Amino acid sequence: MGQVSRFALIIRERYSHITVKGIEINQDLVNLGIKKGLDVVQGSVEKMDFSDQEFDLIHCSHVIEHLNYEAITNSLDELLRILKPNGYLVIRSPLQYPGFYFDLDHIRPYPPEAILNYFGNDQQQRIGSSRISEIGRWYRREAVTFFNSSHFLIKALNIFFKIAWLGLSFPRSKPNGYVFILKKL
Repeated sequence: MGQVSRFALIIRERYSHITVKGIEINQDLVNLGIKKGLDVVQGSVEKMDFSDQEFDLIHCSHVIEHLNYEAITNSLDELLRILKPNGYLVIRSPLQYPGFYFDLDHIRPYPPEAILNYFGNDQQQRIGSSRISEIGRWYRREAVTFFNSSHFLIKALNIFFKIAWLGLSFPRSKPNGYVFILKKL
């Protein structure tokens, strides 16, 4: 419930009229979410016990990179099954970056283009069962650290570059993650 519980708690706090439900594969994190007062159940994103077209918005954060091909295609179809027409699917996920495989259960990164291809390219092994449109896409970038040293001047130089990066996006760094918003048609 790391990312999911933070998002659910923020939504519950700011928008008390909105019903928030969560699903988590790790039972310890389910228990933690319940302890925090969240409506969360243990389960898999591949097959969920929710009704067809039950949700207006689905937030899927840091899940898909843990799935193989069969699981990702099943999960995307399942997420769109439970989403209402004209509802929004928000996917947050890392991209390939040097530390991607430091998380032992990361299987592979799925860039937004791969997700779009699943729903719109008939040359795929499988084609998504829903029609979607892309609403927005934002990339997360990590600040560049040029030198690794405890020396005061090197630390000061890194701080300078971090400030330049935050204010001017210089020096440029490669994206290491994204937020992707899709609308079910």
